[in-house]
Amino acid sequence: MEQSMVTYEEYLQAAGNEVFRQLAEDPYLVIELPPDVAEFMGAFEEKALSCVDF
Repeated sequence: MEQSMVTYEEYLQAAGNEVFRQLAEDPYLVIELPPDVAEFMGAFEEKALSCVDF
């Protein structure tokens, strides 16, 4: 039986697809993601403004 290797990019894509699928079923679901998956999906820390800027 031949096993195929999953690339890192394929892993990130599959994880992102699963998150979207679960959120489509339950929009209020809270899912804790590994940092690399969150970054792949576009999560980022906003650094444009801080309390000091006001």
